[in-house]
Amino acid sequence: MALIEWFTEPFALGFQQRALLGGILAGLMCSVVGTWLVLRGMSFFGDAFTHGVVPGIAAAVAFQFNPLLGAAIAAVVMLVLIEVVNRHSRLSHDTAIGLLFVGMLGLGVVIISKVDSYTGSLTSILFGNALGITGQDLVWQLALAVLVIGASLLLYRPLLTLSFNESKAELLGMHPKVAHAALLILIATAVVGSFQAVGTLLVFGLLVGPPATAALLARTVPRMMLGAAGLAVVSVWLGLVLSYHLGTAASATMAIIPVALFFLVLPISKGFHARRQARENTPPRGGRRRGGRMTGGSAGTPRTGAAPPPTPESDWIVEADALEVRYGSYVALAPSTFRIPRVGVVSVIGPNGSGKSTLLSALAGLVPVSSGRIKVMGAPPEVARARMSYVMQATPVPPVTPITVREVVGLGRFAQLGVFGRFRRSDRVAVADALARMQISHLARRHMHELSGGQRQRVLIAQGIVQDHDLLVLDEPLTGLDITSAATIDELIHEQRTDGCSVILTTHDLDEARAADWVVLVSGRVVASGPPTQVCTRHNLEVAYGLGSMHDWEGFLDDPAHDTHH
Repeated sequence: MALIEWFTEPFALGFQQRALLGGILAGLMCSVVGTWLVLRGMSFFGDAFTHGVVPGIAAAVAFQFNPLLGAAIAAVVMLVLIEVVNRHSRLSHDTAIGLLFVGMLGLGVVIISKVDSYTGSLTSILFGNALGITGQDLVWQLALAVLVIGASLLLYRPLLTLSFNESKAELLGMHPKVAHAALLILIATAVVGSFQAVGTLLVFGLLVGPPATAALLARTVPRMMLGAAGLAVVSVWLGLVLSYHLGTAASATMAIIPVALFFLVLPISKGFHARRQARENTPPRGGRRRGGRMTGGSAGTPRTGAAPPPTPESDWIVEADALEVRYGSYVALAPSTFRIPRVGVVSVIGPNGSGKSTLLSALAGLVPVSSGRIKVMGAPPEVARARMSYVMQATPVPPVTPITVREVVGLGRFAQLGVFGRFRRSDRVAVADALARMQISHLARRHMHELSGGQRQRVLIAQGIVQDHDLLVLDEPLTGLDITSAATIDELIHEQRTDGCSVILTTHDLDEARAADWVVLVSGRVVASGPPTQVCTRHNLEVAYGLGSMHDWEGFLDDPAHDTHH
């Protein structure tokens, strides 16, 4: 009985109960939005942002208006200033945030220093006053908590793909810039709704502590978010209990508990994941599953039918007229006019740094065209993306991201489902089929950072083929892979041709180019585009690779950077 009273006594009075409710609402808001903050690696931004609202709250205290309004105004100013610095200077994002961090905090202290009760007001702003939360404060907090949590759930797909890879989010139609702006607003709202409970300095503990701890154990993002919310509630409750019995500051005690939990869980998490990985490494009964081909009616398949001949004008899948791409003053791809027909496999070849990846990015609409024009399947690249699947050369996934192979492949279905479309049985079948085709069904529950390079490449290509597509674009899909992965991907490429889908891929292997139906030779510009026998001539190769590349070779050459004979 005495033990129960030890835990319940701190909440006997009304102001203590309001402190608990206010802390829980703050913890729930911060843990949900903090999940995306941690996954995106924006912890420093979150820390700076909690300081950025200080001038607004200080102004509200000095001029006697609602602190929530002051904090909201300061949050908007902080967001605008960060964007201004990023657009009009070459300073890094972190540098801009660091400057505003110090400037806004200093401005807040200057403003509050003009108030008669300077010390007490500053302490309340920086460290909160959980025991001073009123019923009206709770109403405001509840409204903001519903807004933050509801928006985080509604924007789950855009925020998940943004955390996975910003370029991939753009390709899947998840509008990453809009999602990023929405995330900044959610962070601002959570900070504004939580400063009364834990203060502007200590709210960072609830923003990062619970999600970081949950990330140590969770295997998926939803579980990480739920775990973070649970840890936040426990931190608030336990913090208030300890504060009551130890006579410590309530807000500071609530903020320090999640940090302490993180360091308690950290040594346990390694053993936890080692045991789980050992179980998942056990081979399934019946050996490895080898996938069959997708049927014509399956979601994620290319449209079936034999590839049409490339002679009619309507059969040109890519048409470029004086296409030029620049990065600032640097010309990545000089003006080039060329066409690519609707044939099976198209190889894009050229030396390192010749503009091959830039060309593919232009096809996908990921980089703006500086001059000229390009059409893909008769439409601008941004429109054609709905019928195109693009697997980039490198898609780094942060190790902290708790996303399984099955979920990574499932992201490919978002291109058809959009932000709110229901993930149906046909989508799950398409994902399972893509996993089987790439022979990675047994890896479905693994995390990306637990895979080899070849396995990761197969996962990303499975993500590509699970989309409904007429055109599959692959940036160096076979470079640096083991024999098994290379053979699996090569087989898939030729299956796509049989299924009536066009494939455009970059490669350094000129033997691959010889086996293609069409070749595009690039060297700072498109040197030639046509059948392999017409493009891979001695003259064209010398122009693209340099006069010294030929030596005594006849016919097809490897890129010198990849040629073991040199």
